[in-house]
Amino acid sequence: IVRRNHAGTRAMEGLMLKGIGFVYFQQGKLEDAVGLVKKALRIFRKTLGRESEEAIDALVGIATILSSGCKCKRAEATETYEEALGIRRRALGDEHEKLMGLLYVLGTLKIEEEDVEGAIEYLREAQGICERKGLSGEMATNVATALASLEGGA
Repeated sequence: IVRRNHAGTRAMEGLMLKGIGFVYFQQGKLEDAVGLVKKALRIFRKTLGRESEEAIDALVGIATILSSGCKCKRAEATETYEEALGIRRRALGDEHEKLMGLLYVLGTLKIEEEDVEGAIEYLREAQGICERKGLSGEMATNVATALASLEGGA
């Protein structure tokens, strides 16, 4: 019997693992969730490429799960979000609106770490993208509100 792994089949397996990982996340099984999403990430990187949208989404998922757990995982979550941001920058450029969500989350993590300067840096970059692109909406409002509260108290 000859067994062949097809990229499409493996990518589908990655999507399923990521989905199951998020079910575990919702159930509070954070270690199991991270393990499954990391496995999905490995599959995406191998079959679709290190900078594929699926790989970036898996990185963001891992960081989301890590940041929701104990504070001892926040540094790892921040590093993982920063890795996703770096890949997304290379793939889409510095002005793409898909950067805003990652910049906002990184800003809020910096606030939790009591790194006001780091938070302001991320949030200003997100606000700059909003302004240059003429974007409004919930994310733009969230960024502006967080930045105003920091700069008003800074």
